[in-house]
Amino acid sequence: EVYTNGEFGFSTFLKVINILGPNFIINNFIDIGANIGTISIPVVKRGYALKAYCFEPSPLNFNILTANLAINNLLDKVTAYNLALGDSTNKNLIFELSENNSGDHRIRVNTNNGIYNELDRSTIIVNSNRLDNLLPDLCDKESTLVWIDTQGYEGFILKGSQNILCNQIPVVVEFWPYCLERAGCYNEFKQSCLKYDFFYNLSELNPQKVRLNSKSFDILYNLHQNTDATDILLL
Repeated sequence: EVYTNGEFGFSTFLKVINILGPNFIINNFIDIGANIGTISIPVVKRGYALKAYCFEPSPLNFNILTANLAINNLLDKVTAYNLALGDSTNKNLIFELSENNSGDHRIRVNTNNGIYNELDRSTIIVNSNRLDNLLPDLCDKESTLVWIDTQGYEGFILKGSQNILCNQIPVVVEFWPYCLERAGCYNEFKQSCLKYDFFYNLSELNPQKVRLNSKSFDILYNLHQNTDATDILLL
């Protein structure tokens, strides 16, 4: 998609920038589930952020990410970590590999086969840590943007990112009920999101500001329960 269309997901980022407004300056862009840099590289290269921190557990994706950073002369502006994030310190996790979509690798929590034949996937072991441990000084909601796309593990990542939640740092996070429930962290995800005041459903052409409470979150869940994922901006 990057090759054919010139971007992957960057139009969603531009929606977020429009919502945050011209006075929001991104000093730190945190990309969790960075893949090969499809968001972080244009965000930094085009001057939307001063620096970025990328987290990608797949060894192959990480190698391509590092190469892409070098090709784009961004090694001094982007710090890349070859590990997963979660709610524990120095924990080894089972990581299942999609055969045909390097963006759909997932942390394996559920040992029942799912609708995508997940148990047929080969697996590796990846190390994980908490974002609070790695970036403990993350506290400025006026200059930090977090981007999370981890195929259902988002609830555990947010649980290990209390600095983000307590300071209500803006977060763009994938919302895919199927994968969240398969990973067993839907409740953690919901409770983390409820620490914010508002959300925007970024799959809408013109996303509208919605007061975040249990009722509005359940409406969002019902809207996407039987569909593909959407991204939401938490504010």
